[in-house]
Order: sequence, then C-alpha cells, then structure tokens
Amino acid sequence: MRREDSFPAEVSELAQQAVLEEATAKVCSTFDKALNSLDFESQMLLSDYFNGTSVVELSRTRGMNTRDVEEWLSRSKRLLFQELRQECNVRQ
Repeated sequence: MRREDSFPAEVSELAQQAVLEEATAKVCSTFDKALNSLDFESQMLLSDYFNGTSVVELSRTRGMNTRDVEEWLSRSKRLLFQELRQECNVRQ
C-alpha cells in the first residue's frame, strides 16, 4: 500500500486542484442560492455594489439618497448572511 507522500508530485497536485475546484463550486452554488433568495432589486443592488459601484453612484442611478441606499445595502447583506448561515448549517 502506498502512502500519500509517496505519490508523484503531479498526482498530489492534481488531487489538491480537484478538491479546490469542488470546494469552489460548492461555495459558488451556496452563494448563488442565498443571493437568489433575495428580491430582484436587492440582488441587483448587491451585485452592483460587489462589482465596485459606490454608494453615491448607486444612490444616483436609483434616485435615492445615500443613507437610504446604505440602509438597503445593510439590510440586504444581513439577509444574505443569514441565508448563507442557514445553507451552511452554521451555529450562531
């Protein structure tokens, strides 16, 4: 029987890459599911924000003041976080 450290480096590297790809796919799937639990406008707001749009620009394009957008972002991020915790079965 071969020990893991006796495998050629290429095999170990491929195994690590496969594990990483599987974990990445699971994280992305879980995040997408949690994001899709939000209403469409909140999804778009978070998407724009996560892609680098400033609160000022979000306010301007949505015809809202910055405080309202900040509160909406805060509420949306909180709901997203709660959904992620539920999907991942994380204890508080």
